[in-house]
Amino acid sequence: MWSAYKASGQRRSIYYQQPLLKKLMLPVVPSVRSVLIAGAADAGILQVLASMFGKSVDYFAVDICSAPGHEMSHFAEQNGLPLAFQQIPLQDYVPDQVFDLIFISNTLIYLQPAEIKRTLRQLQLGMDSNSSVVCGMRYGQDREAATDESKAARIKEYQNMVAQTYAERPDLAALLTPHVTPFFDQFAAMNRYPYTASEFLAIVEEVGFKSLDSFRDGVTPKAVLNTFSKGFDILSDVHLLKRK
Repeated sequence: MWSAYKASGQRRSIYYQQPLLKKLMLPVVPSVRSVLIAGAADAGILQVLASMFGKSVDYFAVDICSAPGHEMSHFAEQNGLPLAFQQIPLQDYVPDQVFDLIFISNTLIYLQPAEIKRTLRQLQLGMDSNSSVVCGMRYGQDREAATDESKAARIKEYQNMVAQTYAERPDLAALLTPHVTPFFDQFAAMNRYPYTASEFLAIVEEVGFKSLDSFRDGVTPKAVLNTFSKGFDILSDVHLLKRK
């Protein structure tokens, strides 16, 4: 499902954001020698970070799924990047070393407030006074549930993603297609993008972080950000965080 989602072009926001990320991280770039990718997602994140920090940085990545680790490891091997991957839920991960930069893509959107607090407190164990966190977050401005009409359209869209991705492997498409509707229902039940910007920043401050800088993504096409055809209007922010 995830590879179908990426192939559809809907998981490309990090590429559009790359110039803004470089500008945001410019003050911390010279001191970065180790990077933790907290929520690996896919090799695109490693590609973007490597374009900023190159091969002299040690990259570490954690994710609940093994597939991103395989994809990232393949990309790292092809490009001569030092990478270590650990398969573990982010909310269970406790760093055993200090990282100069912790990069969290849009991962915290899937966690409850208590889990976000726990995760951020644990990540602090992998930070010193010079460490920084870059954290992406998406916010739903319209929290109304999708209508039956929009749900049907969305399921059809997911089915098209599967067909597009596995056009040369109809056997795999046939395996995935029956799972599209349950996948959508589970995704919708998670109440995606349940936070507002002020709610998220309040959580961040409560656990001992301050936002030094941020940007609101105005460069990613709206069709990419708004992954529900109806019922949602998505904002996307990226924050540069430091410990208080």
